[in-house]
Amino acid sequence: MISAALAALLVDAPILRLLKGRWIFPSGALLTGMICGDDFEPAGSVVCRAATAALAVISKYALRGKTANILNPAALALVVSYNVFNPGEDWWGAQSENPAVACSY
Repeated sequence: MISAALAALLVDAPILRLLKGRWIFPSGALLTGMICGDDFEPAGSVVCRAATAALAVISKYALRGKTANILNPAALALVVSYNVFNPGEDWWGAQSENPAVACSY
């Protein structure tokens, strides 16, 4: 998760500097990086996590309407990453390996 969060911060900080004219902490990028880094299996590639987070931040600016993002940047980057890098997934929604009793509420 650290590699994804750092990659997102390093991509978003200079973009925000260019757009705002001053240095701003990219808290949205931190959250995006944490979401991207959390959805991969623990033994997965650090580079894949970082690339996914960087793609998410870039898509935040590239696919934007006048006032808001067209798509969720983290979700879009994860979908692209799963199709391009074919990493393993390990997120809260992937409950197929647990018995049905463990998944019921």
